[in-house]
Amino acid sequence: MDPSLSSSAQRALIPGTTPSRIALSLALSRCSKERLSMLVEQIALISSSPDTHELLLSILNSVARIVESEAASLFLHDPATGEMVLQIPTGPARGEIQGVRIPAGQGICGWVAAHDESVTINNPATDPRFFGDVSRGGFVTRNLICVPVRRPDGAVIGVLQALNRSGNRPFDGEDRALLEALADQAAIALERERLHGESLAHARVMEQLTLAREIQNGLWPRPEKFSGGVRVAGISIPASHVGGDYYDFFPLPEGRIGLALADVCGKGPAAALLMCTLRASLRAHAEHCESPATVVAHVNRTLVRDTTDGQFATLFFAVYDPATRELEYVNAGHNPPLLLDHTSGTYEELHCGGMLVGAFDGVGYESGSLVLSPGKRLVVYSDGVTEAQADEEEEYGEARLIERLGNLQAGTSPSMVIEELFETLAEFTGDQPQLDDLTMLVLDQPEPAE
Repeated sequence: MDPSLSSSAQRALIPGTTPSRIALSLALSRCSKERLSMLVEQIALISSSPDTHELLLSILNSVARIVESEAASLFLHDPATGEMVLQIPTGPARGEIQGVRIPAGQGICGWVAAHDESVTINNPATDPRFFGDVSRGGFVTRNLICVPVRRPDGAVIGVLQALNRSGNRPFDGEDRALLEALADQAAIALERERLHGESLAHARVMEQLTLAREIQNGLWPRPEKFSGGVRVAGISIPASHVGGDYYDFFPLPEGRIGLALADVCGKGPAAALLMCTLRASLRAHAEHCESPATVVAHVNRTLVRDTTDGQFATLFFAVYDPATRELEYVNAGHNPPLLLDHTSGTYEELHCGGMLVGAFDGVGYESGSLVLSPGKRLVVYSDGVTEAQADEEEEYGEARLIERLGNLQAGTSPSMVIEELFETLAEFTGDQPQLDDLTMLVLDQPEPAE
């Protein structure tokens, strides 16, 4: 390459050090100083354009000036059809040929794209690869150069053509090297546009996910003052922007309290949408149904009817009566909640219920009941808590959870129980990524102070 060109100019001409770039460097080194200077000057003008279409049009106009051609065209690959589509033509008859589609592998440009190889053809009419549609409007192609336009990863995304060298002269190797250098600039422009588009799309998705998270956060229950000194608290920390876990507590007629925790199959927006359906159905039926078993049966029927196959959830639903301290519950396929007795230092698991909801219609459920005496505490949690990992092999596990809960004082408030447990969980997992939603609901009813 001409030693008078600056190193930055040379890098602009031939970015990268792949074999094809090295070959291009050697070819350009044989070009005249005048034509190389024109190329560098044109690249500087191209690089200053922020608009991709204007930039590509500038590249095509550069072809006529530097390669001395009558016309130029840029074909881009359509991944949906495999065709090469004429995006930007210049020169005579450009209005008639814009948008021409060449089937995959056909025509000279299709061959160049398929073989990732530049060609110079000085008599295209005799070449069996020549595609006649690009000669609409009376434009006669006397000779041409066709070179691939490659992404940084080497994938061919289009082809750049120069047609009809001025003065009826044939194209030569110097012309092809200059056109390949301009094709690199077209690739840079197209890649910049692609990355910008991906960035905008990502920003839109993140904006939508942030809004979805705000909406989901608005569905969590507000702090309530229940009769009889009942204390209840919950938390849900999604593994992604929105989660599929659900917890709830809400007042029911006659001073009773509805309690729920569910784990929807999957993660992300689809799981969050199913969670909203489950929540709406459960709250609607809990207001009027006699027993938790009936409520859960209605929820199951709704999910089966209104969701697609493969969408289901585990669910724990209970109704608590502060006046009698009786808790009636259904465990629909959920990991067993814990009833801890701080007076005796024992615990029991709540299994009574049936299968998960949303899988099969007509499923029946059985209610269980217990008395939440002073000193007892109900802890409901999703499996993300016990399956949280410190490394690839070790999970937090139910044994650690029970031990940590058992070490808490009987008078510890539900909100403090959750705070201390999640601090312990964070210490256990360390820097490991959160793989699943973490959700917990805690209920107790201490002895009234005298």
